[in-house]
Amino acid sequence: IRLKPYGLFGQKNYTFTEVSDSKPAELLVPDSWLSDPESKKQENYVSAEEVYRRFVYDAYLQIDPTDEALIEEIFWKDYKDETDGIYSAVDHIRTVMKENFTYDASMEKIPEGTEPVYYFLDESRVGNDMLYATAAVEALRVHGIPARYVEGYYVSADTWGQSTTGAVDVTDQDAHAWAEVYFDGVGWEPIDVTPGYYYEAMTLQQMVSAPDT
Repeated sequence: IRLKPYGLFGQKNYTFTEVSDSKPAELLVPDSWLSDPESKKQENYVSAEEVYRRFVYDAYLQIDPTDEALIEEIFWKDYKDETDGIYSAVDHIRTVMKENFTYDASMEKIPEGTEPVYYFLDESRVGNDMLYATAAVEALRVHGIPARYVEGYYVSADTWGQSTTGAVDVTDQDAHAWAEVYFDGVGWEPIDVTPGYYYEAMTLQQMVSAPDT
């Protein structure tokens, strides 16, 4: 994958290798050896991951105290799920945001001196992908799931399909923000809560039983 951003200082090429499978990361099922290593190499990985995991839980559960009570009230007050986990928590966050917030890529400017996320959650209820991603990160952290904010580029399947060279050009119009959550034993995986950028729950359920092909 080659990305070519345009900006004030000309352009640069970036090359990435796609290594994900055909299913969204939130449907990831870790291999059994992560809990029962079968070789020395696997034992070394599990040991190293445990060290990094402790760092992740120390660093990526922190949240602004100003937002914590509000986020608990909005996202988790009535949350009940016997199969609580990353998938059910993300699905719940998407549902809450779909029912209570409006996505607007060209939203009005946030008033000066106002904390952006708090203003988005408590007053305007209208936000772009950056605010959706930030709110999701904080909601996940309040729920005890390590999460972090990520920025990059989004290129649709249609755009890829129109490319005859295997490369696409991206500009600031393709910029996008999303979240990553930490899967114990595996590492960071992307999730998105911005409307139009993720699969609906029914589609995900169908994917669970579908073959990888």
